[in-house]
Amino acid sequence: MNGKLPAGLPDIDPCDRLFPHSWRDAAIRVLMHPQLGGVVCPRCGIVFRGRAELRRLEADHDMPYSQGGLTTWANLVILCRPCNRRKHAKVAGDYVLSPSLPGDCPSHGRGTLRESSGNLDGLATAVSKA
Repeated sequence: MNGKLPAGLPDIDPCDRLFPHSWRDAAIRVLMHPQLGGVVCPRCGIVFRGRAELRRLEADHDMPYSQGGLTTWANLVILCRPCNRRKHAKVAGDYVLSPSLPGDCPSHGRGTLRESSGNLDGLATAVSKA
């Protein structure tokens, strides 16, 4: 996550294994895209809207905890559950942190930004306006 830890969130020990739920919720609020009405998974490009869908987003370490990544705001990434499972203990350079080919995230069963825009330029434009 870019920027400083939002006000009102608890400080935690950077060596803690898991991100607090309050940090995940704050990150989702920060990432909420007003024009899209939801949060975009940076890996598959799916837009998650509404309470039920947003619960499918998970907080994870960008630099994996198992590889020395700390539990800090700067190392927090929000991914959908299937993409987070696929990422596993890989660092950002070892997995695609951008929309993948349609159908690469089979658990979703609905269109991605890439499919609706027809190309990655549409996604880049939509996400850059956040």
